[in-house]
Amino acid sequence: SAHGGQDDARLTAMAIAADRALLAARLLSLDADGVAGGLVIETPLLELTDAELIDLAGDIDAPIGLALREPTEATTSSTPPTTAHAAAASQRHRFARLVAQAGLVGPVAKV
Repeated sequence: SAHGGQDDARLTAMAIAADRALLAARLLSLDADGVAGGLVIETPLLELTDAELIDLAGDIDAPIGLALREPTEATTSSTPPTTAHAAAASQRHRFARLVAQAGLVGPVAKV
């Protein structure tokens, strides 16, 4: 089913994020001589949906409008557009729609 595919993609994304946190902790532990028990990176928000994260951000008055701002021409003029830039723009627009639906912020200007 379509819903099952979305669940699979979400679980895969969560697994990748958890693996990255584990790998980062292990890498940082190499330089953390004498740290009792090693270094641990906790990911308590990993299982939250986008809507739950936005709701939480609203509850704690996080400056979520900053995440919606488009990069300025000055920060992007020397860098040619890449697939990563397009993916980031797509994520910003998706996030902006979710935030607007939650009624937390209106349109955000470029910085």
